[in-house]
Amino acid sequence: MGGEKYIDFKLTAGVVGKNFIINYNFSPDFKNALIFPGLPYLPCKKKVAQLLSKIGINSTLFSYQGSWASFGRFFNKEEVREFLSFQGKSFKDMFSLQPIELQSFDYAIGFSFGGLVALYNSKLFKKVVAFAPPLTFREDYEEVERSLLEGGNSFRFESSEKLRKIFEELLREVDEKNFENALIVHGTLDDIVPLKDNEELYSRFNANVFRIKAPHYPSSLLMGLSLDKVKEFLDF
Repeated sequence: MGGEKYIDFKLTAGVVGKNFIINYNFSPDFKNALIFPGLPYLPCKKKVAQLLSKIGINSTLFSYQGSWASFGRFFNKEEVREFLSFQGKSFKDMFSLQPIELQSFDYAIGFSFGGLVALYNSKLFKKVVAFAPPLTFREDYEEVERSLLEGGNSFRFESSEKLRKIFEELLREVDEKNFENALIVHGTLDDIVPLKDNEELYSRFNANVFRIKAPHYPSSLLMGLSLDKVKEFLDF
């Protein structure tokens, strides 16, 4: 898809409640999706938004509380519900300094840790798509935690909080019902969240899983057949 041209978008950004967001608005006729990133961020976020625009999606990139320009401490399990309570209300765009209305979100798309967040909150949306969600805590995720803590003020943990605890609290409340309106996309070449680690739970929860020959990275997972499958699932 190298050299492919995409339609233009309007960029807006600001803080809604405690969460910093970036809006990639391609068309008022597109559907709006809330995008949950992995840790520590979503690589190639502009490219991801452009790829999603090919199937009629405006993307709003969500920053978790206690990360980057958001307020609070990382991680609040209720923050998505709190954020959605601002739908239809205005916030100040950091570029124009003008008030703009927060759109409504029927759809959520999450990558890696964001996929787990999307599944945890699946009942707040019409449909969700989770790319390579980690459904078990691997020991090497401790390296992720160290990188977050070493990132200056980018991620602000409670002193007693640990990434393992956050995962365990989310996973404790995820069951088959969270998968009823969800599509899982998982790469067979993923060495960060290996597909084999999730297969038992996918089977137990009767998950709708699309397996694709791709690594963990968001733009790779969105290429080709995967994007077609997402479009088919969302059905708009």
